[in-house]
Amino acid sequence: MKKLKGLLRYVSYAQLSRTIAGYGYEYSVKTHIVKVVLSLFAMTVAGIAFYLDLGNIVILGVTAFLVTGIIAISQFAYMANNDRFEALANYMEMMILYFKRQPKILSALEQTLEHVSDNKDMKRVLGEAISIITGDTRASNVYRKAFDVIEAEFPCSRLHTLHGFLLSVEMESSLDYQDGLNNLYFDIRSWITRTYEYQGELKNLKRKISIILFLSIGIAAFFARLLHKAELGMPEGAKGIITQSTLFQLSTVIYLLIFILLYTLLQSKINGQWLINDMSERTDAKIGRYISFVENYDDKRERKKSVVAAAVFIPFVVIGITMNSVMISGMGFMLILLCLFKQGMTYKSRKKAVEKALIREFPMWLREISMKLNNTVVVRAIEESIDDSAAVLSGFLMRFIERTEKDPTSIKPYRDFLGKFDAAELSTAFKTLYAVQTLSKSESKKYVTDLIERNQILVEKAERMRNEDSLAGVTFISLMPMLLMSFKLILDMGLLIAGFLSFSKGIM
Repeated sequence: MKKLKGLLRYVSYAQLSRTIAGYGYEYSVKTHIVKVVLSLFAMTVAGIAFYLDLGNIVILGVTAFLVTGIIAISQFAYMANNDRFEALANYMEMMILYFKRQPKILSALEQTLEHVSDNKDMKRVLGEAISIITGDTRASNVYRKAFDVIEAEFPCSRLHTLHGFLLSVEMESSLDYQDGLNNLYFDIRSWITRTYEYQGELKNLKRKISIILFLSIGIAAFFARLLHKAELGMPEGAKGIITQSTLFQLSTVIYLLIFILLYTLLQSKINGQWLINDMSERTDAKIGRYISFVENYDDKRERKKSVVAAAVFIPFVVIGITMNSVMISGMGFMLILLCLFKQGMTYKSRKKAVEKALIREFPMWLREISMKLNNTVVVRAIEESIDDSAAVLSGFLMRFIERTEKDPTSIKPYRDFLGKFDAAELSTAFKTLYAVQTLSKSESKKYVTDLIERNQILVEKAERMRNEDSLAGVTFISLMPMLLMSFKLILDMGLLIAGFLSFSKGIM
């Protein structure tokens, strides 16, 4: 029943308009009718171009009608997420600007509210945040409650970092906050620039894939026309032997349906959800098991186990050779190889997965730590960050704190932070924190600023990895059109040859 209601959201105009209204836009009946008519017209033209019968054209038309709603919702979702990104970027920039002038959260929120009134979601949550602060002035965590309302609506690590910094300045009445705000502003502006560049790349990619999709259909349609011309050269009884055959009709309908689904997936996959939400994978439960597996992995021990396990299948090889059975001996060899290499392959794959997760999460954590260093020492800042850190980092951070408590002046805990995992850039950045720890406050500020600037390279890499993970289906779509067209043309060529052969037999 729930699935049926979900489908109605894309078919029923009433449901469709309500869904789009939730994004803050109006979807008129006229616009919907125009879209549906254009979709049906396109399917009719495609059906005629491929010489499909009426029943198959109806199937294409019904499919096009169903996906029209999906594409419409996806387009409005993308527009809404663009608006949300711009509202969030504007909010963070304005908060920094007004807080620099007067380091009071309430004052900065009230002034920023005037600049974000174009986005109803941001306007609403800012109004709620201001009401919480003004309505309960005695509560110690009133500012945190207010910020939680905004962060729940706009899940973004930079927003969390900014709020944490503003909160620390407000609570401690700190006067040394200008450099921290400047560093935050630099990070946010760099993020905005990168995001717009990435949007441009995706827009170009989307255009290229759409062109490939339509070209693939056009080439296949041109070949179908050649098939039809070949039919016209055959005797009267052989006309339609190719294009009206069950195999051609069925393969063509499936071909076009797949292309419709690919186009729909292309439109719906790039919906802009990735624009601000970079905190979706921060609680990956299985990453802890991977870390434990890698750190406790003993190569000699596992090698002995693998040899013992492989020895169990040696009789299969012996029996196969004795019986002159390639199947049995081959299976034995495969099982032996599997036993010998399985653990090593598992170790490498899990280690790589952890390193990839570290590259995604570490730069965001380092950015937050850099902000904390304006008001506290390195070890204390790292200890405070553990509760909010990603699952992949929390274990490393707790172990680091334990080691620094035993040996607070040594560089060893900083150098061995990642243990067995190979991430040279991350290790170098973490060792820089040791320099910050040992220098005077004025000198350490220069290191912190330099660390934030160098961290932008890691942040950009992490963001690109995260975005690519979110849009993994786009790469898949780009590979499919040419492959499908090749299969279709090969099949049609086979039908043409079969048609001529049957025509030749008829003559003989």
